[in-house]
Amino acid sequence: DRLVRAMNPVPGAFTVLPDPRTGGEQRRLKIWRARALAGSDTEPPGRVTVANGKEVQVATGRGRLALLEVQREGGRRMPIDAYVNAHPLAPGAVLGP
Repeated sequence: DRLVRAMNPVPGAFTVLPDPRTGGEQRRLKIWRARALAGSDTEPPGRVTVANGKEVQVATGRGRLALLEVQREGGRRMPIDAYVNAHPLAPGAVLGP
């Protein structure tokens, strides 16, 4: 959450995710807005733990990060619900290198 705010707007906070349409090729995802969620998490960092039509939560190793607004490489900035409608993220997907 703090890193996202500190890097906004330039240079920005980025992660990568595999693009299933290109055989798993990595695509950059810019995180414009996120919210830290309290609590501990047993999932490895980068793993998507909740993904539904309105919310995406990612394990961080010390809790979870709720993604609020993202931008796909070559795409436009959009709220997470619009992004998930166009590019579904399944629980268990892994963001990051």
